[in-house]
Amino acid sequence: MIATTPWLTIRRLDPSSVAIEYPDWYVRAGGNSRRHHPGLVYLALLDQQPVGVAACYLHDPSTAYLQFAGLFEEYRGLRALPYLRILLAEIHKDYPRLYADIARENHPALRLALKAGFEIVGTRLGGTPLDGPARLFVTLMKEADHATV
Repeated sequence: MIATTPWLTIRRLDPSSVAIEYPDWYVRAGGNSRRHHPGLVYLALLDQQPVGVAACYLHDPSTAYLQFAGLFEEYRGLRALPYLRILLAEIHKDYPRLYADIARENHPALRLALKAGFEIVGTRLGGTPLDGPARLFVTLMKEADHATV
């Protein structure tokens, strides 16, 4: 466990144990069925029940790439922004700078990221042959100075 608020606990997990301890975390938080193996995984718990997850890759000692962040379906909605802010504030304790790419058509995620303090820094075309045609992604960055709860 790395942080506890009066109502939310954030745990940094060993990535090799995530699939064993929480086998369905990626799909429950909104990811596709392909398993990704990030270097950093942060789990948000409410009353010891998982509510969401953030998966990151280390870019450099002060920067993490936020590959995925999501709440389990039953915790989305009005609670999403406060939960995300707490989760990001904890990640910022280890990594002052966060980057993320969000698909241009994913308006809810873009709005949430902007409300959480991310700033748009660019765009890129991306995807894999498994994803189909290339898609446009918005690249966002968040500095720790803007990590508010």
